[in-house]
Amino acid sequence: MAASPLQRPITLANGANVPLFQAASNLGLLQEYLTDPDSDWNLLYYLREVSLGRSIEPEQQRALIKALLLEPDGSLDPSMEAVVLSAVRGEGQLLHIDSPFTNSLDRAMAEFVNARAYVRSYLDEAEAKAFFYDDLAQQGLNMLRRSKKWTGRPRDESGPSPPESPSR
Repeated sequence: MAASPLQRPITLANGANVPLFQAASNLGLLQEYLTDPDSDWNLLYYLREVSLGRSIEPEQQRALIKALLLEPDGSLDPSMEAVVLSAVRGEGQLLHIDSPFTNSLDRAMAEFVNARAYVRSYLDEAEAKAFFYDDLAQQGLNMLRRSKKWTGRPRDESGPSPPESPSR
């Protein structure tokens, strides 16, 4: 069985290679903490400081561990570090997130993974399943396949007719 496309290694903007799913998950976490109004700390700032090899206060480190942005021993996961260094931009504590991806397909797949996770986190299980089942594009394709006009026609293998020459 082939490996999942989500496990394939991708190259980030800083040159690091990480599995697509880890990059997508880490980017989703960063985006969530960038806009978290309930945070007492600017977690993204302190995470970037750790990624750059700078020291932070123990209280800030505990906050990062509690938020699952650092490992329990205070170390930084290499894939998280790669995403932070390739995506977090700005000066001081005025930060924003850019796409860390170097390929538009990787970016689109990551956004799809994160969108699905977002929907699943805000809907109960039955609603989420109904939402994902109700794929309008798939419904349209299924309608076309069931249509006798579309499937019942013989294929014209001859190709287009040559243009008629104008009569004089």
